[in-house]
Amino acid sequence: MGTILERSECDVLVVGAGIAGLVAAVQAAERGMKTIVACKGKIAGGASYFPGKASLGIQVTKGASDYELFKDDIGQVAKEMNDPKIVDAYLTDSPRKIGLLNRIGFRPWLRGDNRPACFARHPRDIFMISDWQEASRNARAIIGSSKHIVPFERSSLIRILTDHGRIVGAVIERDGEYLLIRCKAMVLATGGLASLYQHNLYPNHLYGGGHAAALEAGCQLVNMEYIQFIPGLVAPKNKVLFGEHTLKYCTGMVDREGNDLFADLSRSASEALFVERSAYAPFSCDYASQIFDIRMMEAIRAGSDGVRLTFGANLYEDRSEFYAIYLDWLKRERGIDMCADEICVAPFAHSCNGGIRIDEHGETAVAGLFAVGEVSSAIEGANRLGGNSVGGALVFADRAIERAAQYRDLHESSVSFDEMAHDFQSWCARFADIKSTRTATEVLKTVRQLLWINANVLREHGSLSDALARLDELETAYSPLVHGFDAYHALVVAKVLLLAMLGRTESRGAHFRADYPSADPRAYRQIVARSAGVLEIHRDYQYNPQ
Repeated sequence: MGTILERSECDVLVVGAGIAGLVAAVQAAERGMKTIVACKGKIAGGASYFPGKASLGIQVTKGASDYELFKDDIGQVAKEMNDPKIVDAYLTDSPRKIGLLNRIGFRPWLRGDNRPACFARHPRDIFMISDWQEASRNARAIIGSSKHIVPFERSSLIRILTDHGRIVGAVIERDGEYLLIRCKAMVLATGGLASLYQHNLYPNHLYGGGHAAALEAGCQLVNMEYIQFIPGLVAPKNKVLFGEHTLKYCTGMVDREGNDLFADLSRSASEALFVERSAYAPFSCDYASQIFDIRMMEAIRAGSDGVRLTFGANLYEDRSEFYAIYLDWLKRERGIDMCADEICVAPFAHSCNGGIRIDEHGETAVAGLFAVGEVSSAIEGANRLGGNSVGGALVFADRAIERAAQYRDLHESSVSFDEMAHDFQSWCARFADIKSTRTATEVLKTVRQLLWINANVLREHGSLSDALARLDELETAYSPLVHGFDAYHALVVAKVLLLAMLGRTESRGAHFRADYPSADPRAYRQIVARSAGVLEIHRDYQYNPQ
């Protein structure tokens, strides 16, 4: 039970090899730190390299005059749910970190249309990246040529090991074998959790394993109810990001049976709704056009596989950069014409705004353990501005390594490999008596269906509670020792999501409760922790965002 077959040692262990993980690894190597990079797939194979779209943007502070404007833009959509010290770090560092993309194989360029990012009220510099296959090849060559980096591909994080509140190592699983890694610092860059949903715009292996392992290690999670749902294409090809800006030219939305979902609205009212909804990608209950996403989800709950959209021919007459890049890519790479093909969309799980609670250096409650990228709760709150995701990965991965370097010079850990192995084996013993009647495939399928229907754009107490009860039943019938820890981590994180959604009895930003459609006048953040093996959640009213 829990037999360790290999042991390794390093200065810093980086878990994850998307943009955040690769930046952390390259910056650690630059400092001469022996670095192990463990990732579930291939190097440069995570969500960062699976965007399902033509390009990604990175929004940065445009000089001193933009500092307060940018801060105001972030605060407007965060709705008092984020940490101002972390925001200040981003505003200060973001213009200087774009060059890190070149260090991992991208070729960023400055967008020239001066269009404000999603949810932003003020335009500023937005750098773009694309050419994912070329960037992946470049990244693998960079990592492979480094004498300080050892890649462990096809490796899943199982458990984080600590001693008196400080990181000492981790257990990873590779090809069915457990590997023990001792380290002085560790950077979690495991990405988000959108793969917990039946429809998502991520690779299919992102179940929130980093979140679950961090909880077990003594970290806190925050803002987990704030998941961004973005319309994605179900047809003519599935799992392709829908360009929300095209809704400006949308002429109608119907369900599978052809029923007009805006039949109760006048033509001018529905046109105005589409125009407003074309200005932002993720669902938000802060706009009147929330009705677009809510009625889409109502149709799906009623049995529709999605909703059908029709477009005017003038869509392809708009050759501005923002339209041309997306529409040309859609035809060239996906073979889709939005006027000639039947366009069916549904709300796809995308970015998680919450995550592991960190400080402005990316450090968690466990000394020497850092979380960067989407696994962390950084500058986002109730919603996020477009172009802040990759930027946050750059800023806080760099900051994390700067702080992690301080742990390299500490004395060797007093915890031996044998003691670490014993810790893992003792932990595994808690699962020994479970009679596993469900396979990992069955568990993951059920989790994805439950969250897709009950924990999507549309939420209410009854459906969330029923889904949570189903997960409790699944947990008692699943042994990770028999069928693997991925599904176990998925169950843990899915329960966290449902608890957080149940706990927030209001509607704010990306979180909408049909039974609590108004915002609470008192702002609070929800903190999730694990105590004596039990998930606990509490409201933090003491948090002051000013």
